[in-house]
Amino acid sequence: MAGVQFTGLHRLWYLFLGVALLSAWIAVNLKASRTGRALANVRDSETAAAAMGIHVARAKATAFVISSAYAGVAGVLLALAYTRISPDVFALQLSIDFLVMIVIGGLGSVGGAAAGAVFVAALPLILTQYSGDLPFLATPGTGGLDAATLARFLYGAAIIAVLLFLRGGLAGALRRRRARLSTPDRDDFTAPAPHPAVPPHVAGDGTTHDPRAAGVPTSSKETTR
Repeated sequence: MAGVQFTGLHRLWYLFLGVALLSAWIAVNLKASRTGRALANVRDSETAAAAMGIHVARAKATAFVISSAYAGVAGVLLALAYTRISPDVFALQLSIDFLVMIVIGGLGSVGGAAAGAVFVAALPLILTQYSGDLPFLATPGTGGLDAATLARFLYGAAIIAVLLFLRGGLAGALRRRRARLSTPDRDDFTAPAPHPAVPPHVAGDGTTHDPRAAGVPTSSKETTR
């Protein structure tokens, strides 16, 4: 269809893309809603959230239900892709990968989580694709440094770099960049010039007219003629 393959696994790819975009849209709207703000307050401080009138137990239950719904949708997509479900897939290493995605992308950011997921998922594939051009990478199963092991080392280095230099992950760095660009530079700010002092005016009848009555600023010392 229009030169684009749309058979077999290609249909699943477009289906997964649509579900991912829909899930991200729901997450962004949920984060901006009253429920999302309540969940963020409970995450930051349960005591402060309770003092503001938020039902902490209900908020935790809501977070559990929402996360379970997302996990269920992900499980359905995984079953469609592999046509089976194996408990060996959900090991400790998968939990570590999820943690790396969140830390690198940024906590509390939907776009940051997506960027972290792309980084973690694509890095081993890229290293495997170009393993022949990298002399220090060995063929998987030979006992040397393979692409998967190198990806783990790079994950650790990325986490350390984020904790030291990029607080808040990629999303936090992007927010700080936008704030820096939107804030005007102090060197470019020019103070308005002060109004010159206007002495009082003496009319022909001998009366003195104070220009301050007309809204014109004057100096502190005034002389009359």
